[in-house]
Amino acid sequence: MRPEVVSAFEFAQDMDRVHRSDLLLSGLSRVLAPLGVVSISLNLIRRPGCNDAPQPLLAMRWAGWAKSYVAAGFVRYDPAVRMLHLGLRPFSWSEALERFPSAAGERVLEACFDETGFRDGYVVPFRDHDGALLTAAFCGPALDLAQDARLALKMSGFHLAAHGRDLMVPPPATTCPLTPRHLDCLRGVLDGRSDFEIGKALQISPHTVHNHIEEIKRRLGVSRRAVAAAEAWRQGWII
Repeated sequence: MRPEVVSAFEFAQDMDRVHRSDLLLSGLSRVLAPLGVVSISLNLIRRPGCNDAPQPLLAMRWAGWAKSYVAAGFVRYDPAVRMLHLGLRPFSWSEALERFPSAAGERVLEACFDETGFRDGYVVPFRDHDGALLTAAFCGPALDLAQDARLALKMSGFHLAAHGRDLMVPPPATTCPLTPRHLDCLRGVLDGRSDFEIGKALQISPHTVHNHIEEIKRRLGVSRRAVAAAEAWRQGWII
């Protein structure tokens, strides 16, 4: 087995001895760098009985891409998200696109490459003791996805998810200041629909839709409808 893979295994086995999230990420980054990993994240995808939006628990680099991802509503088209419905088997982004091919899915990966330079990523799903679904993700422009590297990433992801959640508990959900009709309009915005299309679906006029969205922006303190929709999705108010 390659020395860089052995180092990754050894760090993963001792990960529960690290009690600071910054040291956990920096140490894991150091041992996984030879495998082409330049970005690591741990995400809480969902908890039983909750409609929470995905929440980053631990992350390094490329916070801008995370914001762009949410603002563009890519979660609805991301083939990696669809892969999570198939089970807990780790997978690469390219494998997810092959399993769920679509032009929208290709656009998600192209947008990621344009902003970060990442050509592929490796996702390790994990089911926690309370039934919550988490994912550890490892990304890079030249990610090593040889069989031994995949095993190292799988083990690293498993231990990161098992231990990392304890180091970073997400903040409680914010009380939603919007009405059910506001949320209906934002779902349409998140889908990329115009005021006319939203109004037709809700059986209200485009002018009423416009007024609802202006009130939404006022209540959330934002100037753009896409930002309002992204914030509502991030807070778990719409799914």
